[in-house]
Amino acid sequence: MRPNQNPAAAAVQIQQAVALHQSGELDKAEALYTKVLSTFPRHFQALYLLGMLELHRKNHKEALDLIDAALKINPTHIDALFDRATILEDTERYTEALRGYDLVLALKSDFTEALYRRGNVLRAMKRHMEALDCYKRVLAVKPDHA
Repeated sequence: MRPNQNPAAAAVQIQQAVALHQSGELDKAEALYTKVLSTFPRHFQALYLLGMLELHRKNHKEALDLIDAALKINPTHIDALFDRATILEDTERYTEALRGYDLVLALKSDFTEALYRRGNVLRAMKRHMEALDCYKRVLAVKPDHA
């Protein structure tokens, strides 16, 4: 390990970046995520959270690229997989989004928000009966889902 590669310092920087990110100080959060990545280029949290920051900025391509890089490190991270599928849905890449939600549900069958969004994708694809089935399954588990 090189002297400037301190995992504990990176963890503190990630915590600080998350606090800045949550308070809306995106530029400052980005600087900290980038600083961590300059030392640890395969840092899952830094890649994923920087991807989420880009998503908040509506930079879908950058967000997708960063989340994809994070998923190369941790390919079964449920939140990253869900957020990736959501980006694909938001950019009307419905076939890919559907595969993404299917993967999330294969890993976590009780993820009702993924099932609901899967229904939205199917509806957008004019596959109404399948969409209706998704919505019914969501309501069976979570009757108050709006």
